[in-house]
Amino acid sequence: MVAVRARALRVLGVALAILLTGTLPLLADAREIYGQGLEAWEAGVYEEAARLFTRAVAEDPEATGLLGGAFLRRYTPHFYLGLSLAELGRCREAERALDESERQGKIKDRDLELLREARRECRRKIAATEQATEEARKVADDAAAVAFEVARLADTPVLQSVWEEGEPSLARRQEEATRLLAEARSAIQRGEESLDPDLVAQGERLAREAREKLQSLLDDARTRRDDLLPRVRERLAELRELADKTEREARFVKSRFSPLPKALAEIVEVTEASIGLARDADEGTSLDLIDQVEKELRLALRRLRGAVQAPPELLREAAESFLGGDYRRSLELLEEMEPEDSRTREQVCLLRAGARFGLARIQEDPEIDAEEAVRRTVASCPSVPELELPASYFSPEFQAIWSRAVTQEVSRGGTDGEGSDEEPRTDESPQGDS
Repeated sequence: MVAVRARALRVLGVALAILLTGTLPLLADAREIYGQGLEAWEAGVYEEAARLFTRAVAEDPEATGLLGGAFLRRYTPHFYLGLSLAELGRCREAERALDESERQGKIKDRDLELLREARRECRRKIAATEQATEEARKVADDAAAVAFEVARLADTPVLQSVWEEGEPSLARRQEEATRLLAEARSAIQRGEESLDPDLVAQGERLAREAREKLQSLLDDARTRRDDLLPRVRERLAELRELADKTEREARFVKSRFSPLPKALAEIVEVTEASIGLARDADEGTSLDLIDQVEKELRLALRRLRGAVQAPPELLREAAESFLGGDYRRSLELLEEMEPEDSRTREQVCLLRAGARFGLARIQEDPEIDAEEAVRRTVASCPSVPELELPASYFSPEFQAIWSRAVTQEVSRGGTDGEGSDEEPRTDESPQGDS
């Protein structure tokens, strides 16, 4: 029996040795850190105290009885961690630590009252900050709603062309107010996280200022829009009137010259596309775009008219003489002409070159160089002709010589019709119906 008891004691001793060597250093470390935390607490160094009590909780979270040494206090790391955090204003963390300390049941008497008082104060600060944050966010949300209306107005075509105008411009005012609102939201967020009512109040003041600036901007933008709308409506009426006029002329051309020659059909197609753009314009169209559409429509109308307008009488007679083989008479008539528009000047140049080429071929004089006659005629033209030669009126030989002469003149740096606001025409005859 004695041997059995001796053996049992040896086993118990080994087990205790293993247990003590495995846990006592850990507990000693936790209490040493806890003691350092108490020193920092007593000195009012709450940041350091919170750091040390956090470490003690990590080493040994359970509260125990009295400690020896310099501090005759219980080991209650959650309690002092909560008090330290409360002093730092980190009340949400403090509340969790104090709740855990009370749950462990080692806090008594005066310390228990201190715990409850610290927790009440933290809950009061949390509630006050949450209320202030809610009110401040409402102001910021109101400002954001006004900012949305401002942004929506800024995107309307009628205001896009003027949003950057003035000093300060509407765009700059929008940018400054938006930046102010962003600062307000940041201050409110930081104040809520740190439970700092003063910082939340600062954020609310910034939000109110942003809202006032945005509301003033919104009012001014609406006034500017209302001032511009009558002008937009006036320009739309002018554009629609021009579209109606152009559409009537396009319908006439399609009925009068049906089936349309290829060149004329292309001009009519472009004209109808311009009419469609004009029809699509409305009060949401910017003034700049209305001006651009009108310009394109007027250009299309001018090209349409130029393609079908009747030629001057002298030019018609000169063309008839040319087609009849009376090249001298054609040249005489052309000499009498003083055309004002660039298109007629180009047609005079073409007929003159064709007549001189014809004379050179009829005379069959080796001294007369037909190509040189065409080249000199092109060189003497006020501008480099851009006409398409109708194959039915001019021989392949003349067309080839004419093309070389025009190309040479262009490479030489000849004029290109400066001073004329008319587009090149693509008739299928020298001029109109001739």
